[in-house]
Amino acid sequence: MEKEKQVKVMKFTDGNYLKVLEAAIRMGNPVIVENVYEDMDPAIEPLLQKQIVVKGNSWTIKIGDAIIEYDKGFKFYLTSKLTNPHYLPEVSTKVTLLNMMITFEGLSDQLLGIVVEKENPDLQTKKEQLVIEGAKNKNKLQEIEDQILHTLQSSEDILGDAAGIQILENAKVISDDISKKQVIAEKTEIEIDEARTGYKPVANRTSGLYFCIASLAGVDPMYQYSLEFFKGLFIGAIANSEPSDVLDERLGFLNKEFLESLFRNICRSLFEKDKLIFSALLTLKLMELSEEVIDSELKFFLTGGVSLGEELPENPTDWLSEKLWGELFRLDKLPSFKGFLKHF
Repeated sequence: MEKEKQVKVMKFTDGNYLKVLEAAIRMGNPVIVENVYEDMDPAIEPLLQKQIVVKGNSWTIKIGDAIIEYDKGFKFYLTSKLTNPHYLPEVSTKVTLLNMMITFEGLSDQLLGIVVEKENPDLQTKKEQLVIEGAKNKNKLQEIEDQILHTLQSSEDILGDAAGIQILENAKVISDDISKKQVIAEKTEIEIDEARTGYKPVANRTSGLYFCIASLAGVDPMYQYSLEFFKGLFIGAIANSEPSDVLDERLGFLNKEFLESLFRNICRSLFEKDKLIFSALLTLKLMELSEEVIDSELKFFLTGGVSLGEELPENPTDWLSEKLWGELFRLDKLPSFKGFLKHF
């Protein structure tokens, strides 16, 4: 019985990491290097370039000054907590990059499944059954196609092969039956998706709020919240919000309960000085989700606009600094504030 491989977890900052890495390469144990930044240790360059030397039945690789045996079972993984790392092209071309960060659309789909499951369990169950049945039908069709191809290849005279003809006839009957089921299933799935669409606004809004609290890590690295914690708050809000048979009213109650629950629970973990920042981020995100503020206005609010070296008109005041006068000049270029400078 093959011995289970032991995964080695290390960091580049570990004093003995090269010795542990060499031992793992010899034994064929997988290695995970944590907290990798954009700069790599030059010592792992031969690994990234796969500079493996084959001599007879043995494989070797040079790590540092040592030439060691290379086990074919060895796997090398690098992980980073950086949200948007930019690795040099010479690094990116040597590795396979996987982004494990959840996307807005992916989280929205997950939250939609949760809210539909809690609000209308039968609808979610039917949706899941249709997905499973659809996958089974596609697999069955693939098996039938393989069976037909095998029959045609193995038969020298298909017209005179009674068994072969019977197999093809049975395959045709089963294929037609599956195709009819698929048509019905696709029609039913469209009806279910239309019913689920009613809950999509709350899923999209909640997904946006997750990325709002995820951005708090930029304020302080300790402000990091797991997705499971966030989902737990959402499930709790569904259970605790006021019921209603009117969908729009029910969604309003759900949004209100979740927003208040999120604000209370996140504020418990914030320093007092950061609670106002969180309130501002939350407000801006809600305005962005409801399209009450456009992207150009939000960028101006955060940065004051970017000067492209334009010549400013004469400052009509002696109390307004040139910096602020320049910002007012750039504010006038936004669609919502057109003509503001003249009015000022």
